[in-house]
Amino acid sequence: MTAQILGIDRMQGVLGYVILNEDGAVMNSSGDLKNNENMSDAVLGLLKTIQKGKSVICKDEEFLDVQIYWKGAMYMVFRQAQKICLVKRKVDMDNGTSLI
Repeated sequence: MTAQILGIDRMQGVLGYVILNEDGAVMNSSGDLKNNENMSDAVLGLLKTIQKGKSVICKDEEFLDVQIYWKGAMYMVFRQAQKICLVKRKVDMDNGTSLI
């Protein structure tokens, strides 16, 4: 249900997702990222580095989204409604763009 509210279910080419609450706990996950706490920990570490150690969910958002291209997939990280969303999507290897 959370994925529907955040619009992840309407994205094309989604291979999996993880939704974290403001404390970094996994609320929901699916597909390639189902129960993948290592990936969640890595994303939280990345976000803390980007925000120079600040709380990952803070009122003065320092990033809108982060995109990481790795091992033939694009990982999108964004915040919405006090949640952190990590979405793994297919990538067109010929031109390096997401399959939207």
